[in-house]
Amino acid sequence: MLIMDEVHSLRLRHARGWGWIFAYGLLLVVIGFLAIIRPVAADIATGFLLGLLLLIAGLVSAIAGFANRGWHSRWLDFAIGTLCLVLGVMVLRNPFAGAVSFVWMIGIWAITTGILEIFAAYKLTFSRSWLALLGLLNLLLGVILLMAGPVTDLLFLAIIVGVSFTARGIFLMLFGWSLRGALGR
Repeated sequence: MLIMDEVHSLRLRHARGWGWIFAYGLLLVVIGFLAIIRPVAADIATGFLLGLLLLIAGLVSAIAGFANRGWHSRWLDFAIGTLCLVLGVMVLRNPFAGAVSFVWMIGIWAITTGILEIFAAYKLTFSRSWLALLGLLNLLLGVILLMAGPVTDLLFLAIIVGVSFTARGIFLMLFGWSLRGALGR
């Protein structure tokens, strides 16, 4: 019962901010919808974000290597950092290429996951057919992503980003609304 009282107390404390959570969810829904109807803008933003992340990771890794504070060896941290910095600059110079590369990484991940799921299906005694089917689906999706042209890849990326933002936004809106109910409004 003590845990339930703590959960209730925590929920009441956070319930006062339900409007901010709801507004954030609404903003994500709008951004997600815009990503779906304006795929070019979503792809540029995704490529730009990928470039920034590479720059930050590269800078931190290079500094860690130079200062001998990394978790690898000094030269490896510095080399990885330098590579990330170069890649980050390249992606920022051409965000579309960065976005397409991101889709190709998803394709490679899907193929690898599909192969592993198919192999795992043979070792299982239960849900074998479902796992094999999922593996085949992931394998097919990965092959399609790697064989599709850049336009299809970028459209896929925009739809995935849009659906993800929209789903997260709807969840946050529902969560915020449920917190509002905790206040008795």
